[in-house]
Amino acid sequence: SGNSRLSCSMCVLASAADIQNGARHNLTTWLELALMETQSGWSFQQGKWLSTLEIAPLEQLQETKRLLAVLQALGLVKRWGTLFEIALLSKVPLLILGCWAEDTHVALATAIKQQTTR
Repeated sequence: SGNSRLSCSMCVLASAADIQNGARHNLTTWLELALMETQSGWSFQQGKWLSTLEIAPLEQLQETKRLLAVLQALGLVKRWGTLFEIALLSKVPLLILGCWAEDTHVALATAIKQQTTR
């Protein structure tokens, strides 16, 4: 994906460009970490806040869907089976399920970005 090193998608040791790339390709991970920053008051890296990254949540979700479709077509990623999905969903509290929805991700990401611009 153009990173300068091989690491986790959002590594505290990564360069600014690698972190930007990680956020672009892993919106959910960026969202979780940016929320942790907001709640804790601590930045991801010293003086560098994830919430200030230039990201476009809706476009990034669409890109992730396109990438997933290609990986599935190549047989590199398999979809969960229906029975597994039903079993998983039956165990997850309703409030958590709402956080898995794409529109929730976009709304949370937008709120985080707006909070940063104030």
